[in-house]
Amino acid sequence: MIRPDLLGAGRIGKFIGCAILGLAILFSTQVLAGSAETVDTTLPRTITVTTNADTGPGSLRAAMHEANGSKQPHKIVFGSNEGLFSTPQLIELNSPLPVVTGALDIDGFITGLLWKAYGVTISGIERHRVFEVAPGGDLRVSGITIKDGLAEKGAAILNHGRLVAEGITMISNHANEAGGAIANINGIAFLINSTAISNRAERGGAVANLAGDFRVTNVTMSENQAVTGSAIYSLGRLTLANTIMIGDNEQCVSNGELSGESTHNLFTSGTGCGEPIITADPAFQSLDYYNGPTPTLPISGASQARNLGSNIAAVDADGNPLKWDQRGNGDPRFAGGYVDIGAFEHQSQLATEFFVDTVVDTGLRGCTRTGTANCPLRAAIELSIAGRHMVPIRFHPEVFTEPQELHLGNIPIDGKSRQLIIDGIDTAGVTIVVPKAVTWQVKNGVSIVIDPSVAKDPL
Repeated sequence: MIRPDLLGAGRIGKFIGCAILGLAILFSTQVLAGSAETVDTTLPRTITVTTNADTGPGSLRAAMHEANGSKQPHKIVFGSNEGLFSTPQLIELNSPLPVVTGALDIDGFITGLLWKAYGVTISGIERHRVFEVAPGGDLRVSGITIKDGLAEKGAAILNHGRLVAEGITMISNHANEAGGAIANINGIAFLINSTAISNRAERGGAVANLAGDFRVTNVTMSENQAVTGSAIYSLGRLTLANTIMIGDNEQCVSNGELSGESTHNLFTSGTGCGEPIITADPAFQSLDYYNGPTPTLPISGASQARNLGSNIAAVDADGNPLKWDQRGNGDPRFAGGYVDIGAFEHQSQLATEFFVDTVVDTGLRGCTRTGTANCPLRAAIELSIAGRHMVPIRFHPEVFTEPQELHLGNIPIDGKSRQLIIDGIDTAGVTIVVPKAVTWQVKNGVSIVIDPSVAKDPL
């Protein structure tokens, strides 16, 4: 028999239990709603540009205004049902685009257009700056061309916040004072896999880092003009890697800090920008659409910039290895195993053999049939090891008409433990002097000896 006094207590207990359960459900619902709201604000909302008009529905300007009106990150892409952006298109600005105040990604790459000429060119019509990033703003721009911008500083892009410009081309932008294409003032800026050509300013014809941190990686700069620093002028912290700078006067002038990560650049004259790895003519071909959404400036197969970059330095803004060159999907950044200097990666056919064409270790890694003295023995070994398939190494018969002795100061390492074959056919004989024993297979007049001045290592 149930006691009446306990029955009342049970009802009260059930009521309290239900109330607590209801509050818990309500609280958890609010927490989940809050979490969902947090997730929503971190996921980018995509807006598609459908017209090349400067203003109105579907325009780039309207998309940027919409993005600025929200705290949510936004991504802007280009396309239309009529296929407008499947061919090169020009957007002419009657005024500067809205200043970027939030997180915005503008991506000109369109899938399904591999090996076709397409892309968006945004023009300041020699009257206006094109992009500006406010303090606290975050702009990533890729796969577009910016031209004919005009401003006191940063005619293509003026950055006060965070800027990642990757896979872009900047042509004929003019800053009256500094940064013909890009000026960075108290911001963080990355220029990666990009081309700057025929931009001009008093300081920094292509780039002016007036304050802040600027990283320039695998960029091609040509025909830019300035009184000081025809390519780059820097007062802040500069990292310069795998970059070509060709132009009048000193191409690079840095009066600020040069990062220790700066390495493997090609230029002929500079102050405070480190020592170039080479000063040779990069052997450019004409600017054109060779693939992808932007025109690029290729290097020829005989260019000394081929395979001469630093693989370690070829990274994106997040520190990840670059997958493609400026053109994007379809053109691997590490063709042949080593990155080229500049924005363009020469996509050579898979080699079936390498011909050593010099007795001097020039430091080059060209190893092309069209090049001259660009394939020392060390380069041939490094390229063979770095390739997908180990290919045999031979010697140019016109260079090795007499017995030659070639010295290797260090031994490239093959982590795959494949068999390297060095063949001296059609030569008068080749002796390779190494610091330690190796397991390479040699034949037809090639011999390997260990340098007696260093300690011998057993096989």
